[in-house]
Amino acid sequence: MLNAIYKGELTHPRRGIIGTCDLCGEDVKPRCGKINVHHWTHKNLSKCESSDWHEPETPWHKYWKYSFGDGKYEQIINKGDEKHRADVRTTKGVIIELQHSSISPEVIKLREDFYGEKMIWVIDASKYTFVRLEVNTFWYDWSKDYSLKKNEQHFRWDYPLRSWREVRRPVFLDIGDEKMYLVRKGMMGYNRGIVAVYSKHNFFKHYGADLKYYMTNWELMYEKVAKCLYGPKMLDALKKI
Repeated sequence: MLNAIYKGELTHPRRGIIGTCDLCGEDVKPRCGKINVHHWTHKNLSKCESSDWHEPETPWHKYWKYSFGDGKYEQIINKGDEKHRADVRTTKGVIIELQHSSISPEVIKLREDFYGEKMIWVIDASKYTFVRLEVNTFWYDWSKDYSLKKNEQHFRWDYPLRSWREVRRPVFLDIGDEKMYLVRKGMMGYNRGIVAVYSKHNFFKHYGADLKYYMTNWELMYEKVAKCLYGPKMLDALKKI
């Protein structure tokens, strides 16, 4: 959780203060270490949301959420007696769920049932073995059955996310480059399939996010990690290559 209520306002975590969860009203403490993303944590998360609706924050989550600006991310959605915190709710009312960790088919269905049809998934696929292939490099007996549109490509990955086979909402893959990959309906969770390829610039523009903010901070984060791994002198040498 990146925001909590402090003195009546949503506030980023910082040392020395105690916030209040805007979903359950319980006290939350700031966690501002040197390794993990700064975030708020509950003393007892089970009083707020179950693990079905929660995963640890990563830099990937943080920069995606912040790219939409205050008032767009971590939005409370109410439906009857049930309420949950959506990762992003755009100005057009589209719910964007950001998924980094593994997730079960039951939880996917649970979230999709709650948020409804006006929802998309964005998966951090950078950690998976994901390979894009041109149609003429794929074995013919499979590709001949699936004609490609102008912006589409075949793909395969060595370890498909099988828990996603029954997903009903659009799934975009973020593999860490300048593109977003929309998996063709019914092909998620299999070894191979087809993705529609969109520029990340157009994706961010369409959903009202700031791509410049995202890319700048993502590059700074990688540079910070590289300094820790290699040291500043080695990093300067690598930049000159």
